[in-house]
Amino acid sequence: MSQFPEKNDLKNLNVLNNNHPSIMADSKPTPQITFTRWADLENHLRTNGLGSINAAPGIFHNKLGNTIFKSVPGTSYYRDEFNVTQHIIYTLFGQVGDQDLNDRYNRPLIGKNTAYLYEVINVSSTKKNYIWYGQVHYDYSELESIQHVDKNNQIRTIYRLKLTL
Repeated sequence: MSQFPEKNDLKNLNVLNNNHPSIMADSKPTPQITFTRWADLENHLRTNGLGSINAAPGIFHNKLGNTIFKSVPGTSYYRDEFNVTQHIIYTLFGQVGDQDLNDRYNRPLIGKNTAYLYEVINVSSTKKNYIWYGQVHYDYSELESIQHVDKNNQIRTIYRLKLTL
């Protein structure tokens, strides 16, 4: 089964076209689908056998064993980088103090090499778009640690993975 819906399956979704020139000009990885409603993203995951999703944590592990990464641009205490064409640098979970690799969200990444990624774009104070990138690959042994501020603006150690589309 394809991880993306067939063209005919998209006609009932509230979806935006992602071949917009501004996306290419930013040198961001080309998104697969942009949803304008959270319910459409949830439906896409269920329809394609990826299971349920929770919007709260940045890293979500569902009952089917799928890991789903969420990125929100402009979050000061994370340092995700979407400014490269084929790779994305993704910050692991933890908002305050040094990130803990044994945290319940980070620990399950050990021994795995695939996950799924979506990005939340705040269009306005009341409107969000959800960009679904689909399956990404990573090598946990290439995890990097850097110094960055936390939610309280204190310097701390964070960990980042290089994701490949």
